[in-house]
Amino acid sequence: MTCDTYLLVLGATGTVGAALMQHFPTARIVGSCRRQKPDNYVAFDLEKHAPDDLLRAAIEKLPTGRFSHCALSMMPFSPAACAAEPAKTRHVAVTRMNALIDTLQAAQIVPVFFSTDYVFDGSAGLSTEATAANPITEYGRQKYMVEQHLTASGAPYLILRLGKVVSVKAGTGSLIHGWVKDIDQGNTIRIASDQILGPVSVDDVAAVTKLLTTRGATGLYHVSNGEQISRYEFFRRTYFHLTGRDDPDTQTFAPCPLDEIGFSETYPQNTSLDNRKAVSELDFEFMGSDAICRQAIAALHGKRDKI
Repeated sequence: MTCDTYLLVLGATGTVGAALMQHFPTARIVGSCRRQKPDNYVAFDLEKHAPDDLLRAAIEKLPTGRFSHCALSMMPFSPAACAAEPAKTRHVAVTRMNALIDTLQAAQIVPVFFSTDYVFDGSAGLSTEATAANPITEYGRQKYMVEQHLTASGAPYLILRLGKVVSVKAGTGSLIHGWVKDIDQGNTIRIASDQILGPVSVDDVAAVTKLLTTRGATGLYHVSNGEQISRYEFFRRTYFHLTGRDDPDTQTFAPCPLDEIGFSETYPQNTSLDNRKAVSELDFEFMGSDAICRQAIAALHGKRDKI
């Protein structure tokens, strides 16, 4: 089955949202952000505005057709912010998000919710879509609450659980570009050597979203490159592609246990995701971790003073 996809993007200026805006034809996509932008964007603040306001403004921006999907790519709060103010963040990320989902489904628009690998406790890696969720952080709990709302709704939905999203484009402020800035400035940083990630290029996230929505897919999918790599090894590969050396100074770039980083909550240790469902259904090849590092560093050529 194929779907005539017209996409509304909540959080269109964020890392995932901006990638989605680049992957769909302009005539078939409208983005929302907190401040008004020209062309195919509308102003919308999930905390302040009613869901009907978003739909009304977005419909006026769509030249033809009707919205088939809404990508809920807005990441209103970081894990640290959720831990610091759970009641405030739940009101926006859960209560207000669920109200928006209800409005979308009543209008026969399929919500595409971007969830997280943090819905798992990290006790075992390569979690599948069938693995029982057991979030141990407030951020993970909030994402899982929205997942539960969707699965109980009785209406079509799409949940995409994302691995560690990384942009390979210069100047985006992602994980790799933060590391490059630290290297250039000689900053001392501590990097967890025992936290296992399942990275994914943000362009792969956008490409998979486009394939799934165009094919009319519903349900739950894991979106990750299917690898297991420690955060420190991911840094080491970044360092190699940046410097040509494989020996980062462990005094300046210090590997350490995750529980010594000093977070206010215990973070899951192995958040890698099994991606075989998406790979088999879409015949899609995800970018590997080393290629992500290599392309991110290549994109920074001549632009490192801007990060």
